[in-house]
Amino acid sequence: MRAGYNAVIIKYVAEYLRKSRGESIEDLIKHKTLLEELCERRGWVYIAYEEIETGESLYARPVMQQLLRDISENMYDAVVCVDLDRLGRGTLGEWDEIKKVFQKTQTYIVTPSSLYNLSDDNDEFAVDLQTVFARREYKKITFGYSYNLPKTQEALVDRQRRKTTSAS
Repeated sequence: MRAGYNAVIIKYVAEYLRKSRGESIEDLIKHKTLLEELCERRGWVYIAYEEIETGESLYARPVMQQLLRDISENMYDAVVCVDLDRLGRGTLGEWDEIKKVFQKTQTYIVTPSSLYNLSDDNDEFAVDLQTVFARREYKKITFGYSYNLPKTQEALVDRQRRKTTSAS
C-alpha cells in the first residue's frame, strides 16, 4: 500500500460509488464530490459508476458487474472508491473474483488515502486483511452479532437470529 501516487502513471479511472445500508443519497453525493475532487487534482479522466441500491451479493449489484467487465476490457488504469469495502463485503469467494479481475488487468485501487496494486504481494496482503475485517463488520451489522456479551446473552442473541433466519 503506497500513500503516494507519483511513481504510478494513472490517467483513466472509474469512480465506484455505492450506497451502504443506512446511508442517504446525500452521503453518496458527498462521496462523489470527494472522489471527483481527487480525480481533478490528479488530472485523471474519470467515469462514475453509481450503485444506488445496496446489495449483499456481487450478483445483486449490476453496476459493479458492469465495472468488472469494463476493467476486464482494460478500460481503466485504476478504480477510485471512498473505501475498499465499497468494492465488496460479500463472500470471500466473491472478493476473490473481484481481486482476480484487478490482478489480471493490473488495475490499481485508489482511495483518498492509499493506492493499492493487487499484483504486489504486500498490497494484496494488506487488502485481504482489510477485507476480512470489513466482512466481520458486515456480519455484525447484518446479522446482529454482538460481541463482549456474557455467554448467556450471546446464546440468546444467536438463538433469536436463527429463529428469524429460519422463519424467512
